[in-house]
Amino acid sequence: MPIVLPDILTLAQEPEQLDWSPFRPGVTIHRLYGDGKKGPAAALLRYEPGATVPHHDHTGYEHII
Repeated sequence: MPIVLPDILTLAQEPEQLDWSPFRPGVTIHRLYGDGKKGPAAALLRYEPGATVPHHDHTGYEHII
């Protein structure tokens, strides 16, 4: 079953209208699909200046935009 995403460029034009949740200090997340715990998932991360996410491994695909 294919995963259909909304137009990413449209999402980027109005980021304040997305449902952002805390992820790490200084980083918020908007999940495009999946829960990030099991199975396929994709999300947008929004970083404040100087914020980081610790080094980690992915066992599947990672989309970076």
